[in-house]
Amino acid sequence: FTAPFIFHRKFMWESMSLTVAFPVLAAVFLWCRDDVTAETLDNANRQFHHLATQVQETVRCYRLIADFRKRSDFVSRLRSSSNESMRAKTQAELVILNNIYYARWVGGLAVAFYTLFGGIK
Repeated sequence: FTAPFIFHRKFMWESMSLTVAFPVLAAVFLWCRDDVTAETLDNANRQFHHLATQVQETVRCYRLIADFRKRSDFVSRLRSSSNESMRAKTQAELVILNNIYYARWVGGLAVAFYTLFGGIK
């Protein structure tokens, strides 16, 4: 606000519109992404809890599993649970990464907008 007055320049509304529009656009984006983000994180937490339950059950019943020679079945169950947990975690990390990169994308568009319209004047 003070730079145009200090340097005796004309006030440019384009620069202020970007200052106001950026937080508004970020808030709208994050509000729209809230459901997707929450659902993805909840799914990752559920999958991790399922994996932890599988591990706990395997450890608790190990003697019984070993006596009936069912190790391969439980190894398969643990591997399957681990893979599902990692898929869900990866999906959650991608959603969070996209949420973080939104600011960079909009920032780049803002610089392009300001360069285009500021360069014309």
